[in-house]
Amino acid sequence: MLHKIDSGDDYTRFVLCFPAIRCSEKVLRERISILEKLGITSLIEEGRDLFGYRVLGKGYSSIIVLGNHKEHGKVVVKVRRLDSRRPSLEYEGMIMDYLSPTLIPPLIYSYSRDLIVMEHIDCPSVTDTIKQVNSDLYKILSRIFASLYLIDVLAVDHGELNRPSSHMYICPDKQVRIIDWESARLSFRPHNLTMFASYFFFRSKLIEVGEAITKRLLRILKLYKNSPTKGFQELLGFLRSHKVMIG
Repeated sequence: MLHKIDSGDDYTRFVLCFPAIRCSEKVLRERISILEKLGITSLIEEGRDLFGYRVLGKGYSSIIVLGNHKEHGKVVVKVRRLDSRRPSLEYEGMIMDYLSPTLIPPLIYSYSRDLIVMEHIDCPSVTDTIKQVNSDLYKILSRIFASLYLIDVLAVDHGELNRPSSHMYICPDKQVRIIDWESARLSFRPHNLTMFASYFFFRSKLIEVGEAITKRLLRILKLYKNSPTKGFQELLGFLRSHKVMIG
């Protein structure tokens, strides 16, 4: 359902004032003005139910909805909650902008203290993809670990990849896309690859790993923590040598 960006529209008011039922006319008009300056022409009510309205998601600091952009079409709009402990969404926007050449995060179109406008990624989750593939699993895992290694090398820690199903997606061209950079930080010791590897091999039950393989993987991940390039090369070698086991 489309909603015109207007202070009299219930959905617009719900999104921009969340979690309050209403907010001051000044705050509401300021946020509407920012939306318009960022190119948003309307909001789209779609997703899961939240107090009688539909949204893409809700976090501790923000609420996420779909919108129409005058140049980019359907986009994702992230709105800082009025009760957020984060003073601004700008740091998240800067992290995504920094990583934009990798094509891993959503393309970011604009951001401000209270709003981020970004690409809408509509692809299967990493766990759904892994469950459905057979012969291509080796290639997909190699692409996933290469993407995570790249983010690690760029010194960004996503912080949420222990729950990758709601953050990581595999698009039809096998491109790995990762959303929700709210907790991301520049870090001297990022652990995106090791976090996902621990989830996939040891906790997800997506693959059966015996004791001997577990010991080898733990040794590889320990090596990765101390020497990322050597550890990454060993992990790729492990994937190649176990194609039969992983598909």
